[in-house]
Amino acid sequence: MATSQSIPAPASSPRLAVAYARCSSAQQGRSVDQQLDAIRRHVQEKGWCLGDTFADEAISGSELNRPGLNALFAYLEGARGTGTVLIWDRSRLGRADPIDVERLESRIRAAGWDLTFLQGYNLTGNFLSDAVVPRLEQALNSEYLRELSVKTQRGLVDHVRGGGVSVGKVPYGFRKRLVYADGTVRVIGRRTKHRKEKGLGTAALVEGDPAEVLIVRRIFSEYSAASKGMGQICEGLNAESVPSPQGGRWCVGTTRAILLNRTYVGDLVWNRYTSSKFSRVVDGKATKQLPAHPSQAPGKLRSTTTYAANPKDTWIVVPDHHAALVPRDLFDQVAKIMHERGGLAPRRRSVRRCYPLTGVLFCLHCGRSYNGQKSSAKGRSYQRYACSSWRNDKSCRPLSVSADRLEAGVLSKLREAYVPDRSSRAKLRGLIVEVLSGRPSEEEDVEVVRLLEIERQLKGKIDRTLLRLVMVDQASAEKLAVLLAEWQTELASLGDRITAARARWKASRDHERAADEILALIDHLESVGLDAAPGERKALYAATIDRIDLEFAEEPPAPGRKRPKRWLKTGRIKTNALLARASKALCLLKAPRA
Repeated sequence: MATSQSIPAPASSPRLAVAYARCSSAQQGRSVDQQLDAIRRHVQEKGWCLGDTFADEAISGSELNRPGLNALFAYLEGARGTGTVLIWDRSRLGRADPIDVERLESRIRAAGWDLTFLQGYNLTGNFLSDAVVPRLEQALNSEYLRELSVKTQRGLVDHVRGGGVSVGKVPYGFRKRLVYADGTVRVIGRRTKHRKEKGLGTAALVEGDPAEVLIVRRIFSEYSAASKGMGQICEGLNAESVPSPQGGRWCVGTTRAILLNRTYVGDLVWNRYTSSKFSRVVDGKATKQLPAHPSQAPGKLRSTTTYAANPKDTWIVVPDHHAALVPRDLFDQVAKIMHERGGLAPRRRSVRRCYPLTGVLFCLHCGRSYNGQKSSAKGRSYQRYACSSWRNDKSCRPLSVSADRLEAGVLSKLREAYVPDRSSRAKLRGLIVEVLSGRPSEEEDVEVVRLLEIERQLKGKIDRTLLRLVMVDQASAEKLAVLLAEWQTELASLGDRITAARARWKASRDHERAADEILALIDHLESVGLDAAPGERKALYAATIDRIDLEFAEEPPAPGRKRPKRWLKTGRIKTNALLARASKALCLLKAPRA
């Protein structure tokens, strides 16, 4: 008679928990540590197991592109198991737009993980409260950030009007003197970076390096004498190997910025630029920022601080704020001369609109960029691309090329290399997917289905064998136990193979999307011609070209001539990564069949 044998149930493993913490600034000290300590106590009370912890320190909650948060999502979406994500409260996840924060929460739950906040509301299963309360908390967190931004901006306005100096770059020829509450005085150079420190009383601009002060006064003096222009001043300074404020060569833009800077007559001009996301200064008062400031690029995640110019009527000017380096009458005389010469007119960025290749052309001889240049002779107007080094400081040769000829040549080469016949487009898409993934995506899909079927059959065998254990004798049970151990090992190995196959299948889907993008780019390349608007042509070149290096050849002057003969020898086009990935597929498409 068969005897039943009880098999002890395996001990259930504790629930896995993952922690995320964030603080907004370095001044918050141990905020991240305190959040993680509270999460560890919560895990211990629940009897769970705390796995990886992720943190972002000194990063605002309005930033969605955070290293720690990105690492958290990569872990959750790549993990084989699931568990619970623990966060102190919703504001630690983000203080951005409520819709954006809600998407972050949905992304965590879509990966199969639960989300628990130690403080605040957690989902209860009640549809009405789960739909309203989280959105309300997110909106309050976002509004808190806006209120804080307005208060900070208001404090900066009062600080500047009271004679203080905001944290920022120190102008050329100045230093910054810091006076602390205990009477300590510290003078820092213009290249020394510092943030607001505890115990700091006041800060003021003082006269800097004597050599730099002499250069500033020399620039104003030479320009005011009306004997030299900004280009001639730059040539003189470069000839004497005087370093520019950035440490390189002087150019017209740097000299012009110094001549227009009211800091050199002792005035402080504040709020010329801003990077604030939630507030702005209007009529001398800090207000909430609606609509968004131009510094906020819509639809993009900011990884660096972006500055944008403010209207002149919003500037805050504090006269005689600090010691002047040049007299006011000299500054006014320079402004008058610049007005007569047209130098006070704002620089228009029309070059980028009229010359679509601006930004991707570079000189192979000096490494600097090529800019658009318009000239006229004998009643005719000419548009050319010229080396910026020659135009700014004469450090290169006068190299230029016709804009029309260059654009026609570039467009012709791109179409020749990347635009196949219409009849080959469907075949090209399959080749691109095959080249990018190493094998057709359909094979990846078939492999996943096959492995899942094997896994289903193996699990069925294991379940049926477990039922038989209570119906057989001890000798048979021992044999079945050995088989179960082997099948469990095989099942674990099969799980790894399924995970790898799914990853390959997901990559193949990404390759299919990339193939669609490449084909759309090729269609765009075919449809846009030289008769298209300059802005449309510039968008095409920006989407297809990484850079173009121009190399010129030169011959000695012919008899009776002074200037050497120069012509464009080669132009090396480097396409962007998207088109470069399609090159091999295009080669396979054009290769003759065996």
